[in-house]
Amino acid sequence: LEGKRFDLFIVEDLQLLPLVFEVRQGGKVLFDAREYYPRQNEGELWFDMFDSRRRVQLCSCYMTRCDAVITVSEGLRREYFDEFGISAGVYRGTPNHVDLPVHNTDPRCIRMVYHGAANRNRRIENLIDVVSLLDDRFSLDLILVGNPRYQQELRRKAAGMKRINFVEPVVFEEIIPTIAKYDIGFFYCEPVTFNLANCLPNKFFEYIQARLMIAIGPSPDMAEIVHEYKCGIVAEEFSVHSMAKALNALTADDIDEYKRNSDKAARELCFEKESGKLVSILKKLV
Repeated sequence: LEGKRFDLFIVEDLQLLPLVFEVRQGGKVLFDAREYYPRQNEGELWFDMFDSRRRVQLCSCYMTRCDAVITVSEGLRREYFDEFGISAGVYRGTPNHVDLPVHNTDPRCIRMVYHGAANRNRRIENLIDVVSLLDDRFSLDLILVGNPRYQQELRRKAAGMKRINFVEPVVFEEIIPTIAKYDIGFFYCEPVTFNLANCLPNKFFEYIQARLMIAIGPSPDMAEIVHEYKCGIVAEEFSVHSMAKALNALTADDIDEYKRNSDKAARELCFEKESGKLVSILKKLV
């Protein structure tokens, strides 16, 4: 960067903000906060003892000086404002719109899917426990990346359960076409950390874009969208039994209605619509 000048820096890594402010020379800074960084890895000894304080310092000294900040959910936006006075905009991780049909659900074989990183704090074993309480109509495919040891633990836990399968991951561009053959996008994630409690993950919008019904726990940012678009079910509480109860009550007609509502939502919850927010921010900056 030495000897170069830029009108705009878009930063996606909190640790890089000191460098950016050293070289900015009047350039504007847009920070893309994908997490609430002061609590990103809470519960891990090293983070709680040392790294958390450094994250707070970076937010206080540098993030507050950014010309614009965006984050992915209302819960994260509110925390940044309450703790640091940062007025972030919410820019959700929506995929491109894909024109897909809505297929009818086989009442004898209801296919659920979960895809994403095999992070221990997501407690993916809970999904396996939920399936063990469901009737024989339901099956679950897990498409996981990362943490091979945890994946092996999950495979051992699901051993002998014929209705749970582990499927090889696909390249990013193939995610939506691959999951579109399922009926339900499943993301029951207990709020064991602040970031998980306030998550609004890409997979949630990919499920909608694939015209799937959504099944989640009462995670506030996801639940608000599910209720608004009537595109799925939200368990009454964070418990395996509550999630299983909500799923067992479904009929094929229920699922198909939720899928049709996901089809309507997919036209709004897509990059083509969401990107207008970013374009507006960029125009104000430059």
